[in-house]
Amino acid sequence: MSKNLKCRGLDVYEADLRFRQGEKVSENEWDRKILPMKAKEYVEEYDIEIDQRKIIPEDKQLKKDIFEAAIAMFTDMGYFNMDREKVMEVNEDEIHEGLKKAPTELTIGAGNDAVWMYNRGGNPSRPPLIQGGPTGAPVSEDLFVKMHQTYAQEPRIDTIVDGVPNSVRGEETPAGSPWEIKGTLFELRSIREACIRAGRPEMGI
Repeated sequence: MSKNLKCRGLDVYEADLRFRQGEKVSENEWDRKILPMKAKEYVEEYDIEIDQRKIIPEDKQLKKDIFEAAIAMFTDMGYFNMDREKVMEVNEDEIHEGLKKAPTELTIGAGNDAVWMYNRGGNPSRPPLIQGGPTGAPVSEDLFVKMHQTYAQEPRIDTIVDGVPNSVRGEETPAGSPWEIKGTLFELRSIREACIRAGRPEMGI
């Protein structure tokens, strides 16, 4: 890339073209071979050691090393698309430009049920948002509304991360079938109903 040209980052069209032209890699090879091998390589190169007693690193130099290792690893490996099983190449300028454009806060929900998600720095005084729910786990159709209602009615829960109905009208909802659409509509309507029953109709989901 010319030094006289300012990087604009990637848009969806450029990303699509790069995925089309990208290297073909299976998900199994990416997950079981390429990713762990590269992670080990960069952990050693940047001499990264984590204190297992601390979930989030606090040492400034360690955080800097992890960030720089991540950028180097990303530019080396690229971005894997599971659906296409293709890898899109990116450069460091594009990564930094994407980070600049990333939002630093987000409103989730609406009205009296709205909550604000902020970019969190080290040791912030503001408490984090709490998201509750089955988080993608399969949930019985007959218990779907009631289960999500139990989360929505808890005052400490800010937003819902929902489960997935394992059936609709007793039928499975396989991907790519009309039943998948019916299952998605059932899921959305049921979660909203659960929030309404809990007295939080505009809660974020």
